[in-house]
Amino acid sequence: MRRATPLLLLAALLVPLGPVAPAWAAGTGPAVSVRAAYPAWTPGTTYPTGSLVTYAGTDYECLQTHTAQTGWEPATAAALWKAVGGGGPTPTPTPTPTPTPSASATLLSQGKPAYASSIEGAGFEAGKAVDGDAATRWASLEGQDPQWLRVDLG
Repeated sequence: MRRATPLLLLAALLVPLGPVAPAWAAGTGPAVSVRAAYPAWTPGTTYPTGSLVTYAGTDYECLQTHTAQTGWEPATAAALWKAVGGGGPTPTPTPTPTPTPSASATLLSQGKPAYASSIEGAGFEAGKAVDGDAATRWASLEGQDPQWLRVDLG
């Protein structure tokens, strides 16, 4: 009878007493904590460029080294952080068109007093640099460097 007892105990352990389901299925299991992929963003922390943090369920990459301050949260500080995942898809930014600079109708310096360190000769005075005529120019004395031209814009 001594030999049968261990077998009976083994059989009792292997035979379930009722339906078996994981504890989480019944809602009675222990609380499960979900760990973020990256450390949480924290004010007062210095983040080097390339650092990854989680803030409000979204992962962010640091764009420039800085010490975090309240008000510089990743969700609101686009100059410091770029969303890289979590919390849903990252929207594709719409490019902002860069305005093409247009040439001014007149030169800002046109007709203003001009002064030069030297002139090469008659017809190359400082005022020729700002007269608006593409056929004229200022020229300094050759071989005497450095030279300068100053325009008084008022």
